[in-house]
Amino acid sequence: MRLFMAATWIKPIHIHRNGSDAGVGDAVEYVTDYAKTKDGALVTAYNCTVTQTAKDFEVVRHEYQCMTNKKQDENEILAYHVRQAFKPGEIDPEAANKLGHLLAMELTKGKHQYIVATHTDKEHIHNHIIINAYEYEARNKFRNPIRSYKHLRKISDKICDEHNLSVIENPALSKSRAEEYLYRSARPESKRSILMNDIDEIILNDNPKTINEICQRLKERSYSIKHRGKNISVKPNNGEHYIRLTEKTLKGYGLESLQAKIDARNNERQIKDEQQNKNEDIKIHKDRLAFSAAKKYNDNEYLRAKFKLIIDIENCFEAQLSEGYKKWVQIYNLQQAAEMLIFLQNNNLTNMGALRKAVNEEESKVADVQTKITTIGKKLKEISTLQRYIGAYKKTSAVYSQYLRSKRNRDFYSKNEKEINACEEAKKYFDSLGLEEIPDYNDLKKEYAQLLKEVKEMKNQNYQSNNKIRDIKKALGNATILLNIEPEVNDATEHKTKTENEMSTPHEK
Repeated sequence: MRLFMAATWIKPIHIHRNGSDAGVGDAVEYVTDYAKTKDGALVTAYNCTVTQTAKDFEVVRHEYQCMTNKKQDENEILAYHVRQAFKPGEIDPEAANKLGHLLAMELTKGKHQYIVATHTDKEHIHNHIIINAYEYEARNKFRNPIRSYKHLRKISDKICDEHNLSVIENPALSKSRAEEYLYRSARPESKRSILMNDIDEIILNDNPKTINEICQRLKERSYSIKHRGKNISVKPNNGEHYIRLTEKTLKGYGLESLQAKIDARNNERQIKDEQQNKNEDIKIHKDRLAFSAAKKYNDNEYLRAKFKLIIDIENCFEAQLSEGYKKWVQIYNLQQAAEMLIFLQNNNLTNMGALRKAVNEEESKVADVQTKITTIGKKLKEISTLQRYIGAYKKTSAVYSQYLRSKRNRDFYSKNEKEINACEEAKKYFDSLGLEEIPDYNDLKKEYAQLLKEVKEMKNQNYQSNNKIRDIKKALGNATILLNIEPEVNDATEHKTKTENEMSTPHEK
């Protein structure tokens, strides 16, 4: 079956001759047919109710006329009917309904009411979208200028491409101003349509280089091929007549057009392969840079210590009892001393003063970095809170606007108390921050991710610094034992020890 892929059209719904909005009601009744929408399960609405869509549209329309003092024209456009069809078997109804919402939201920027109804009565799943021509805030109207169908097609193709669905390349557009491109209708297909479908599949999947290769693939599909001069004719297996491949008989499938399609497909595949190779080269280059950076760090900056603490033989009870254990300790200490010497030389730590200075510098770095981490943590908490209130405001602002337009009606408040209070709470929070306008949620998301990245880098930096501190302190302890140096004490401990010695002197005498 040859059908359009993600094909769309848009049609205006005008006011009835008697001045009523019967056209909107009829369109809504048609698209919400229970037999076509799984008993209404595939009908969803935005800023209106499914059962009273026409009335909800009418309320906004009257509000617009009151606010703008504009009279209703005889040919006034009340709404727009958008249709979006998908390739058979490529998408399920629920997913199609969600894509219909994305299309309507992008087309209206969320400023207009609309309903999305997904029909499953035909082989191809398709959406019907009815959009109110008047903005929900009753300030402007949706305009559908000539060639707006191109904008609609562009949005639909973008959404389908993001969800890995088929889109039509180089479409032959309809001359109608109101309709979007429908390349093949949903009628039962002719043998010519089936032939075009098979040729497209061969170009897409088999990547032929020449038209003769296409003919060969068609033969494999039970087609008869006849060459007469420069012309090529094709007959399906169950067909009675040959179909000549010319622009006159099959528009877009003449020999020159077919060769152009083949070249375009081959170029596309070549570009894709080149991009894939480029991405692989970039990944390899990044891996090499990462390895080089790690090697440079190990070679020139800081090497982790491989030695352990030396055993103090003079104060080791086991060494005093066993000569064998004492000899083992002496050999062990020599091995640790050799490893420690390598560590000190690699890190340019040549004396006790340098060791103590290195410890103080690293501890100072750790303290400074920890202060920055704490500051960023507070900022992350603030952003998270702001994101929460922005999300709440977006969800409830529409209801709150209705509440204000109802002049704070008590019945409306009682029905929507939770949403109204949430919106007011969000507004109070924004006011407490002195915000002139609400920050963009995506910008906050990017800032949050960047700050998290910085925190991760700082924590890694502190991890390296703490490792270095432990290694240097280990070297200090070993040097104290090897050189028989008294352990360093602080001023308070030294003063206490001196006082105790002075007090014990008379007794000794």
